[in-house]
Amino acid sequence: MEIKRKWKEEDGASAVFVVLLITVIFSITALAIDLGSAYSLKVKMQSACDLAALAGAKKLPDTCAVLATAKENAVKNGFDEDDVTVSVFGAAEKVQVSIKNDKPTFFARVMGINSLEVACQAVAVYSEMSFDEDFEYAIFSGDNEADLNLGWGNYQVDGRIHANGTITTGGYVYADKITSDKGGDLKYNTFITSRDAAGEVTSERKTGAVDHAEVVEMPYYLGENIDALIVEPTLPSEDYWQSTVSVSRFDDPALFQTLKKNQKTHIKTTGTPNGYMNQTVNFEGDLYLDLNSDINLQFFSEWGSDETNVINGDIYITNAGHTTGLVNYGGGLTINGNIYVMSGNLALANAAVNGNIYCAGNMTTDGGLTEIRAKYVYANSLKTGNSTDISATIITEYDAEVMGGSNGVYSSSTLSVYSRHGNIKFGTNYSDIHGYIFAPYGDINIVANNEIYGKIIGNTVSMQSGNVKVHPLDKELDFEIKKKSPSGEAKRKARLIQ
Repeated sequence: MEIKRKWKEEDGASAVFVVLLITVIFSITALAIDLGSAYSLKVKMQSACDLAALAGAKKLPDTCAVLATAKENAVKNGFDEDDVTVSVFGAAEKVQVSIKNDKPTFFARVMGINSLEVACQAVAVYSEMSFDEDFEYAIFSGDNEADLNLGWGNYQVDGRIHANGTITTGGYVYADKITSDKGGDLKYNTFITSRDAAGEVTSERKTGAVDHAEVVEMPYYLGENIDALIVEPTLPSEDYWQSTVSVSRFDDPALFQTLKKNQKTHIKTTGTPNGYMNQTVNFEGDLYLDLNSDINLQFFSEWGSDETNVINGDIYITNAGHTTGLVNYGGGLTINGNIYVMSGNLALANAAVNGNIYCAGNMTTDGGLTEIRAKYVYANSLKTGNSTDISATIITEYDAEVMGGSNGVYSSSTLSVYSRHGNIKFGTNYSDIHGYIFAPYGDINIVANNEIYGKIIGNTVSMQSGNVKVHPLDKELDFEIKKKSPSGEAKRKARLIQ
């Protein structure tokens, strides 16, 4: 009798467990269906954001026309005008379109979830661009006394390779043609490819001497065209700033009250200040950080809040001989404006910058995801760390080390790197890069697995073991990449930068 009673008790427990399990499975299935529906809406919404931003950008710098055109385009693509926000940033240089919509749920209502918020945004610019029509080499080494060294990796080049000095190879090399003025030795695993009228590719193994070609001039004009992107900043006069405050602590409540009231604020530090901004900053205007020591300005969101720190304006920094860090902890830090470091160094970590960066000193990025969307990032030297997403033209006076570890450096749009007088160390770890790598007076050292849609042009070029693919440029860049026509004309086109 005791045994039968125990069995009955276990049968009842099993029934309860089965009911609970069915409830959990149904809830998960219901939520998955509604999430799938929300995802479909997000895909449609992102496309509408992109199209609206591009349409609006074509009307820049006419702000009124931008706002009207972008909203009209979003409505045509199926979204209510009240759900669409359009903003113009900078000196009418770029347009941002945001769409937010609450998607009603169906099955998930049984879990108390009546709607899912879906939001997207896109940023577009309208600027002069061009395709490459001039320099013909995919990989080029200009020093006639140095090797172009293709190491022990796999190199697939959809184009020609040329060195004014010698060429050495070690791994598997595929190219349309390999030439030099000083000769070289092609190893057994070198292949010259050709394409017939139907686009079929054939490869012919080539060993021994490199085909001869005369010395090719370094395309110095490319640097002049890139330099034209930079607008060297000037610090506004004291009359420009509506309020000036002196602080020794960045968590001073009086500072936050000043930021709320003024659109143009000059912050002067005294002593060696702490850098904790422990209240959410939402500032509409320009900031001048007048600093005198190494400092990490650390932005936090309020405890339990999902708000993010936003600065809609330009940031000017003077901190001679020291490093200024702009670091986010918590909900996020977005700077919708330019950063001008008039003196000193700059360190970015876990922040998003939708604007140009001019740093008179050295610049680093590391720690968390750092996103930069700009025409140019200029620094004396630059070193990137893990999880850096840059869509810009990087310009340095001296060395540029653009690489990372497991997460690497990548670009969701275009990325070019130009060192005026130094070297470039480049390794993006399996990322597609669309742009130019250009060091006319230095060495370009490719150290990881890269797929580059553009060109590699240096005084010398060296590659370590890895998989490197070089394809023709497939996106328009912000700078001219060919010699200007006699008329000096350049075309303009809208393009997404975010």
